[in-house]
Amino acid sequence: MTPPLRRPIPGISNLRDLGGYAVQGGSLRWHTLYRSNEISTTDADTLSRLQTLGIRTLCDFRDDKQKQKVPIEVSFSANTKTIAAPISVSVLIRSALSGEKLTGTSARKILADIYRSLVLDHADAYKLFFNSILDPNNFPLAFCCVAGKDRTGLAAALLLTALGASRNAVFDDYLLSNKYWEMPTDVLREESDEVRKAVFTADTHYLEAAFAAMSEYYGSAESFVQNALGLNPARREDVLAQLVE
Repeated sequence: MTPPLRRPIPGISNLRDLGGYAVQGGSLRWHTLYRSNEISTTDADTLSRLQTLGIRTLCDFRDDKQKQKVPIEVSFSANTKTIAAPISVSVLIRSALSGEKLTGTSARKILADIYRSLVLDHADAYKLFFNSILDPNNFPLAFCCVAGKDRTGLAAALLLTALGASRNAVFDDYLLSNKYWEMPTDVLREESDEVRKAVFTADTHYLEAAFAAMSEYYGSAESFVQNALGLNPARREDVLAQLVE
């Protein structure tokens, strides 16, 4: 039997089903969790196919300014609700850009620092995300940010790690953004190709920086999930029961 497609709807460039990954006790259910970039489209066919996913809950990691710029007004289903878990990295980016002209190397350092900040300064937003997957009434659930690469990428990495996926699977999923996400052509146009590549790429170095911060401050990624995000052993068993087949 052919497994379901990782990408159920090509019209949203980085919308992906998290189903099928091997975790403790089996594999993640298909058609239950979706990670995505901004779910914004006016294409009738894409909208129609979005409806068929029956998404009940959208966890949105974008900050208020980003939500105003690209409102997500898609009615996924009659009872869709949104959980706001805003993470703003604009302060970090502005302070980094206020110095010398960016190079590929300095841009990569900024991105790695942002990933560390996601762990050390924005655990509350990820805790909201983990709380949302504890409620069986929230599924199917989608979680997103602008590109579906960084804030969303770390959320997926944390969830897969928490459920016992291998580190290789975690990084393989993270790197799929390089295959599926359509990079913007109207952002950072004045910067070099090396800078644009550093900003618009899912780089193992960035995710490794996040895992290093978890190990440094919490002992391990698993400890971070349990102690900072509140997924204690009993809650973890509940999530496994809901998401694993």
